[in-house]
Amino acid sequence: MLGLAFGSGGWLAWAPAEWNWPAFQVVLVVHLVAGGLSLVLYLFYVIVHLRETEGSVLGFLFPFRLFGGGEDASGSSFGKRLSGHLLHWHTLAAHLTGVAFVIPALLWYPGVIVMAGKSAYAGMSWAHLILSILTAVFWVFHLRRVPMAASGLIRSRMPGASRRLSYYAAGSVVAVMVLTVVLPQQGSTGLAPGKDLPYYSLPWGDDPYFPAEWKTTDGKLIDWRRVPSAEVCGECHKKEFREWVSSIHAVTGPDVIYESTIITNELDSHAGGATATEKIRWCDSCHEPLGILAGGGSPINSVGPNEALEEGASCILCHTAVEARPLAGNGGLTVALNELDRHIDPALIMAAPQQHARSMQAVSSNPMMASSDMCGACHTEIRPPEVNGQSAMHLQDTYDEWRRTSYAREGIQCQNCHMTPDPADYVARLKKGERPERVVSHRFVGNNYLLTDPSLPQTFLRGGPPTGHNTLLTKKEWLEDLGRQQKLILALLQEAADLKAEARPGKDGDSLDLAVTITNSGAGHHLPTGPLDQRYMWLEVKVNDSTGKTVFHSGWFDGEKGYEDPDAVKYLKILYDKDGNHIRNHVLFDVDRLEYTRKPIPAGQSDRIPYTVPLTDAAPDGDLTVEVRLWYRLALQDIVQNIRDKFDAGFHAIIPPVLMEETTVTVPSPRGGQAALNVSPAEVSQ
Repeated sequence: MLGLAFGSGGWLAWAPAEWNWPAFQVVLVVHLVAGGLSLVLYLFYVIVHLRETEGSVLGFLFPFRLFGGGEDASGSSFGKRLSGHLLHWHTLAAHLTGVAFVIPALLWYPGVIVMAGKSAYAGMSWAHLILSILTAVFWVFHLRRVPMAASGLIRSRMPGASRRLSYYAAGSVVAVMVLTVVLPQQGSTGLAPGKDLPYYSLPWGDDPYFPAEWKTTDGKLIDWRRVPSAEVCGECHKKEFREWVSSIHAVTGPDVIYESTIITNELDSHAGGATATEKIRWCDSCHEPLGILAGGGSPINSVGPNEALEEGASCILCHTAVEARPLAGNGGLTVALNELDRHIDPALIMAAPQQHARSMQAVSSNPMMASSDMCGACHTEIRPPEVNGQSAMHLQDTYDEWRRTSYAREGIQCQNCHMTPDPADYVARLKKGERPERVVSHRFVGNNYLLTDPSLPQTFLRGGPPTGHNTLLTKKEWLEDLGRQQKLILALLQEAADLKAEARPGKDGDSLDLAVTITNSGAGHHLPTGPLDQRYMWLEVKVNDSTGKTVFHSGWFDGEKGYEDPDAVKYLKILYDKDGNHIRNHVLFDVDRLEYTRKPIPAGQSDRIPYTVPLTDAAPDGDLTVEVRLWYRLALQDIVQNIRDKFDAGFHAIIPPVLMEETTVTVPSPRGGQAALNVSPAEVSQ
């Protein structure tokens, strides 16, 4: 049994990461059975061994008398007896560490999930491996020096036993080796367009995903029936599931704003044409990636319902990625989904977590998981000419913005800030010159504060309650998690920029020269970033005289209609169609050209905006109060019209802005005869 356990354990320990799961599961079962039986037999062996050598249990557990030297009653020397005790202790310890792995597997069946931390599993794994190797070494050393009398005793009582045992041990190892060869390799589960998925449309050649950039390792579509839901992962990884399910990654597809906009692109755009549905693959590649990978982006849909396809960017998508092409954008990842065996017994996963971690692309197995390249695959948006135009059009370059910064040069990845429990705190510490320890969270905190606000109609805007809502968490827990997510998003937005105001009298004495400086001090990319025809910032500047009268106001916001001052200093990308019309509802199919009202601010850089404030209506003396606010908004109000047109004509909601930063400056009125003044940063109250 020990020989069989050693042989199968060796194969498990040094199996390559791509080793097929069917063989692994069989060998693992062999190892567990052999290890369990050898433990039972070993306990009997200890009893018999102690009786034959006239030893005692206390002497076995507390062998201090060994150090007295001399020989025992059987004539065994100190060295022989010590090696025997070392053999016993290591054999017992190797078995006990093995049992530690088996307990979580056994508890799985009655529904008790026990998961140690990553470091605990790694420690137990190394301990089990090293103790097993030492056990084998001590067996060889001890048995080689067994006295002939003892050997003769064994042979006289068990004729041929030694020979047969050696045959069994060698045969066991050979059997394990044969198993790994003769067991069928896990084949691809991919589907070929046309053959396995009838009527799948391929208007641009053989690439089943174009104009998306996805690839699979076997070049085929994934089988929609075999894709596991995030809820399956959540059964063991509940913490990670709860973090993810309140994130924006969980609703990249069901998001009603996105759904209504994508239908508008497909049905109402001028550039959609006969292949409008296939062109939607370009958008859905990052918003509904599993649906596109399964072949859902075709006029005749042969893909059946599966909750996993509706989950947005879920666990299985990123954790099967093997290659990233971030500068290609729009799903520039290669995934090994067709090599994934969904039907793995959870108990075996619990018994061998390292192999599961390797197959699910843990960072220790695939460092790409902690690289910005992973994020860049979707946070780069390039519209190919096949959708519209004569050349590719870059519409989002967040990854490219990052890779040109000092963050990239210093190895600070997207995940460092956006996949930590408190991103705002992490960024604040980076700004102080610290390099905080990275702790992983799957909340993916970004800038979409709209779909995480518990006070808004979440069930509608998020496309319904989350998958697994009624089994893994309650509605109350979900809303609480949304609230936490909302606070993290707002805190991160407020940590992104610094604001400074400086003022001095105008040359004519009836005006105030004001300069506002916005510094991108906390974002590792441009500020703002993303789809900048919707996500934008603007400045509000308000000047009150000593009586409280507002004498200047730029950048006001109408909370009833959802529009801000058209003359405000605004960081927005303006998209135009071929007729020169401003596209305000994100119909990207029709974009012909683009320009910026003001270009976004690169990481670590500043933008200085001058204002001349007329004071003709201000009180002649007394202090002036200058209030400066930097606002951020997720989308233009016009995008709500897509929801009205496609889902609910009576729908009404104002997309609220959020305050990123503000500062207040109090200055003497230039009209009161005061000397020229310049308010330094140290005098600014914030």
